Amino acid sequence: MPPPSKQTPYERAQAKHALRAERQQQEQAKYEITQLQAERRAIVDTLKTVTTSHRQLVELLEHIETENERWQTPNASLGEMYKLKDEREQMEKQEKECHRRWDELGENIETKHVEIAFGGGGGDYGRGQG
Repeated sequence: MPPPSKQTPYERAQAKHALRAERQQQEQAKYEITQLQAERRAIVDTLKTVTTSHRQLVELLEHIETENERWQTPNASLGEMYKLKDEREQMEKQEKECHRRWDELGENIETKHVEIAFGGGGGDYGRGQG
């Protein structure tokens, strides 16, 4: 195209129209780039959230697996594990009670032997005989 001073009014109008169209295309391209960048940021944020959630889920599953390994016996469910735990605690309580009663009975027997040996109130043993 000739320089603007030598252009006809029609050529100048065409040049202005072409410049305007080019600017509009550039603006549209900038807008689309901005939109794509925003989309990209949103996708990256979503991926970060998903990755964090995935990591937390993996950690939780590993924790559950570790806990299960501590409690699990062959073919036992979690409910059965807690039932076994409760039964074990009951047995331990009963065992302690048995030991306490055994010790108490042992003390009573020892006391009776002492009473009998030294002629104390040994009960019916030895009375009425003879």
